[in-house]
Amino acid sequence: MFSGPMFSGRKSAEKRREQIDAADQAAGAAMAALFGDDVEAARKALSSAPKTHYADMGWKVDLAYAMVELKSERRKSGTQRLVSVCSRLDETSLSLDDKNYLRLYALYRASEVSKTGKPPMELRDLVEDFRFD
Repeated sequence: MFSGPMFSGRKSAEKRREQIDAADQAAGAAMAALFGDDVEAARKALSSAPKTHYADMGWKVDLAYAMVELKSERRKSGTQRLVSVCSRLDETSLSLDDKNYLRLYALYRASEVSKTGKPPMELRDLVEDFRFD
């Protein structure tokens, strides 16, 4: 069967959609496992996540990884992941309200695990002008 240039675009778009769906499912499964305090199941779920472009679903997988780190009492690496996710949210097509909500969520999660009860300045700076439109 001929699979010339005319069909390769459709196949790659389909493959991309499948990877995005798989990454979304892996992140969802990881968060559900964390809700049940099963860090190992969360890690396993994330290990099955395919590599996707950050704007597509990479941000969600990274956020789930950050939560795994925090739940594993790896405060510093978890908090740095939260900062990284929040600083790149503008690369996504999420609504402004969703971006602000995720930044606020990260701020509270970082506050919870902080020894001082305050999140790092990098996160506070990202949330400084927070408001829902």
